[in-house]
Amino acid sequence: MNPPDGEYVYSLEKNMNLEIQGSLGITTIAIENRAAFVVESPCKNKNCISAAKMQSSGDWTACLPNKIIFHIEAEQTDLDVLSK
Repeated sequence: MNPPDGEYVYSLEKNMNLEIQGSLGITTIAIENRAAFVVESPCKNKNCISAAKMQSSGDWTACLPNKIIFHIEAEQTDLDVLSK
């Protein structure tokens, strides 16, 4: 698990589950088959869970209530996570 308030980069090459601490609690992101998506989050509406998988440069999603933003870095094969 990552500490709150930070920016983290993960490779899309390795399947894993990430637990990211946000202002409401933990949001779980899965990386599978070079795509990343939100599996679980403490927010009310769960829009982040319904969002499309991120797999191409520039793709992004966010859990705004939990203050977490995820995006695929341009020119890289990395998932960039920002928690405020």
